[in-house]
Amino acid sequence: MIRWSFGTCLLSVIDDGVRSYQPDYYGEGESGGAPCESVMPFGLLGRPRDPDVSADGTQPEKGAGLMYFVQGGQGFSYPTADPRDLEKIPPEKKGSAGQYSSAGSFHLLDGDTGSYQVYVPYTRNGTPSAMGVHVNVDTPGEETIHLAHGAGMTVLLDGKDDSILVMSKNGKNWIKVNDDAVEIVGNLKVAGGVLMGDATAARPVALAPELATWAAAVVIACGTAPGGPITIPPLPATFIAVKTSGA
Repeated sequence: MIRWSFGTCLLSVIDDGVRSYQPDYYGEGESGGAPCESVMPFGLLGRPRDPDVSADGTQPEKGAGLMYFVQGGQGFSYPTADPRDLEKIPPEKKGSAGQYSSAGSFHLLDGDTGSYQVYVPYTRNGTPSAMGVHVNVDTPGEETIHLAHGAGMTVLLDGKDDSILVMSKNGKNWIKVNDDAVEIVGNLKVAGGVLMGDATAARPVALAPELATWAAAVVIACGTAPGGPITIPPLPATFIAVKTSGA
């Protein structure tokens, strides 16, 4: 029969890809033994931080827990929660499940609705910030997928009006697309040709700078040939670059 024991994880090491954790065998700082090989579940990884220690550096005061047992003279271990890290994570609802790191980042499946959240705190230009992804199905008919950058940029897929919204960090420039229309707010810069309207019914529209240049050349031609034939300058090759439907 295997008998499990519980203590504080004093140290974690990785040697040739094998993860091992040193338990505080008897609850005293000087009683730690050899590291025990990890027996974490398949597909999961975790490496606790070293514990906080007393002022004199001899006693572990707060750190991750460690379950361990010895079989055939070899120790095996299973790290558990670290209270220092749990303090950084918001309380979850009953039935929820997730993962967290010592940095305060986490991902969480909501126990009531199944909504999913990813949260990654970080420091941006000296200021605390965070990035996140939220797949929210809390309200039927108003499901959303929200991608947020710590600087303020955001992408939102909104089930309320079946739209996609891409917004700048100051919120003043954005593009919104749904089945009814494409809305663009802000200064628009286009590199290359643009086709507006039905391709088969589209008609050429002159670009303003080229039109102004050509019109100025026509005025000059008229002024230099009073009473005589006027030589109209040819249209520039880039004159027709945009097409639109309609008259």
